[in-house]
Amino acid sequence: MPAEPAIIFDQLAPDYDQVFTDSLIGKAQRAQVRKYLMELLEAKPVQRILEINCGTGEDASWLASMGYNVTATDVSPEMIRVAREKAGFQTWLSVSYKTMGFDELDQLQKEGPYDLVFSNFSGLNCIDKPALTQLNTQLQKLVADKGELAVVVFGKYCIWETGYHFIKGRFRTAFRRWNKKPADMHLPGNTPLPVWYHSRRQISGALTGFTFYDKKPVGLFVPPSYLEAGMKKRPRLFRFLPKMDQRCRGGWLSNFADHRYLLYRKKSS
Repeated sequence: MPAEPAIIFDQLAPDYDQVFTDSLIGKAQRAQVRKYLMELLEAKPVQRILEINCGTGEDASWLASMGYNVTATDVSPEMIRVAREKAGFQTWLSVSYKTMGFDELDQLQKEGPYDLVFSNFSGLNCIDKPALTQLNTQLQKLVADKGELAVVVFGKYCIWETGYHFIKGRFRTAFRRWNKKPADMHLPGNTPLPVWYHSRRQISGALTGFTFYDKKPVGLFVPPSYLEAGMKKRPRLFRFLPKMDQRCRGGWLSNFADHRYLLYRKKSS
């Protein structure tokens, strides 16, 4: 039986930055997400930001460094511990970290409302549709009227993943994102984590308090993080791939990327 997400991510926390945050692929995909976020932040006045599934706090610290008041939450106590430890060297930042699952966010009502809620790198893929519906109820209490919700989730038909595993003869893995049922993702330590590859319509159907209005690809040319070793062996190729991602931003391409950046706006009360 798969372990609880909090336990799994507690185990990953000590090495997460080394394995993903500081990796070639991690940096490239995060840079693409931040580019999209900056376009949003520059277009609309934002003061208070809530980041859910914040991991080791890399994005929360970045947002706070630009003057935003940030509350960052994660279900993993160890992820929050690492995030606080990193933030301890940047005492001027206005960011607070809280150990909190998606179903506990209503505890933040007194600290809201928030102008923007942000979820990066597939946090919403770790919960099923009923939990997404519950999250919708939580967020409606926290997001300011006409506030924004920006989420980065797995692409439904990632070209890299399908092609790579198909060539390797791993047909079940090649098409796992196409399935409506959860698939076990085996993380470092071979611990299985159930992952739901929600379609955009499924996510929008659960987030009834929000109106979907934009999507962008993240990692269309830059591959999934498990191909890091191969990219390190091909530095010339990898220098080219992020540049292609910057050029190919069409929303219709997002289904075929490793991740999708989806934007929602809270419906008027």
